[in-house]
Amino acid sequence: MGGPDGFVNGIRQLTAHLGVPWLLVPIALLVGLNSIGGAAANFTSNSRLPFVVGIHRYLPAAFGTIHARYRTPWVSIVVLEFWESQSPFSARPAPPSVELTTCWSA
Repeated sequence: MGGPDGFVNGIRQLTAHLGVPWLLVPIALLVGLNSIGGAAANFTSNSRLPFVVGIHRYLPAAFGTIHARYRTPWVSIVVLEFWESQSPFSARPAPPSVELTTCWSA
């Protein structure tokens, strides 16, 4: 078993083995908060890349602008968040895998 269910089941077994089954809920909540924090870190760090590229003029100069009040690269954040919000809808299915035997047969 893998994924989040496998991890939570492993923690459940560990807490039961140690005699502290009540600890499962706080650990599960911390795992959920960790996922949210990881997603937020991914979004914010990725928005800084177009900002730096905009400073060096490889992208339009607007990407390199900073918000006057909040001191954030707001154009980069807005464009990247729009792009990331549209990406699930533009994904194509993966092509079917090719067996190695067909590649090596004569």
